Amino acid sequence: MWYFVGIMVPTNYVEKAKALMQKTARTTALIIVPLGAAVSAHATTVLPTSDFSCTYTSNGESGGCSGGATQLAASGGVEGVGLYTDGPIYLSTSSGSSTITLSTANYDLTGSLSGGTVLPVSWDFILGATVDPSWSLTFTIYNSGAAIGSFTTSGSGPAGTISGSGDLSGLIYGGIEGCCNDIELQVQLTTDGASSVDIPSGLTMNFVPPATSTVPEPATTGLLAAGLAWMGWRLRKVRRR
Repeated sequence: MWYFVGIMVPTNYVEKAKALMQKTARTTALIIVPLGAAVSAHATTVLPTSDFSCTYTSNGESGGCSGGATQLAASGGVEGVGLYTDGPIYLSTSSGSSTITLSTANYDLTGSLSGGTVLPVSWDFILGATVDPSWSLTFTIYNSGAAIGSFTTSGSGPAGTISGSGDLSGLIYGGIEGCCNDIELQVQLTTDGASSVDIPSGLTMNFVPPATSTVPEPATTGLLAAGLAWMGWRLRKVRRR
């Protein structure tokens, strides 16, 4: 007859607890790592600096002027644009008004803009004249030739550096997708009488990036709450053991 003799081995509860805590830590890490990966990164929308154009109309005549566009640092998921001239543009008219138009365009927008987006704008330019002129300024964004948002402001004398800011709000297009759209940014400055306009690169007409939102996304908040709740339940279970 065969006999099986059992040998009692003392249980090491300290080692058992350590092993359980290590297992819990590894499982918890699997919850936390995907949480970080789940935070959606906003794709950056890059407003165009290409195909810069500077033209003027004064005293019934039209001509070209030189200048450029610079990309502004990203904020709120958008890289803005600053427009400037390479020097003063002299306008002479005995009656009526003169207009300077600065623009950029891109047939393939990087990123997208949703309908209702608020796009801040700002202006800094030097207006020279022998008398205090009146002026008006319009910022417009186009999609495939159709204006989808604009901002207009105006003022009058004295001559000198003129600065300000506003909001180009409520883009009426449902969403500007990243492919095959003719996006154009345009600034028109109109003055009366004989004057000169200078927009140095240090001043510029700006389509400014919107401010970055600091409000957590709902999906991120929900995942964080779920992860914390699971960790609390797991720790309570460990303590009971």
